Amino acid sequence: MQTVKKCFLFVCLLLQEAAQKAKKAVEQYEAMIAEEAINETKQESQDLRKTVGLELKGHLFDKAILNRLLDMAVDSACEFKVRSSSNSSPQSIHHIWGDTKTQVIGGEC
Repeated sequence: MQTVKKCFLFVCLLLQEAAQKAKKAVEQYEAMIAEEAINETKQESQDLRKTVGLELKGHLFDKAILNRLLDMAVDSACEFKVRSSSNSSPQSIHHIWGDTKTQVIGGEC
């Protein structure tokens, strides 16, 4: 019986240690993601290129509209970023950058 208790205590200690390591790893990951987001926001605020924001609503996934729009953005000369998108909400927010107004608004993007 003592051996079982010792094994149980040992396993509990191992689990506690693993949980603490996992918690620390998650905290480090969250800090890294937050720092990257802050740096990215700083870079974007210093970007002087023309830009346009798009908010798409509706049946974006049902008819593959979002897929087609993203394909067009990928094939264009512009840079784009999906700001937020969710399978549970029929809404998607995008940001598009280009070197000229014509690129961004005139259809080159």
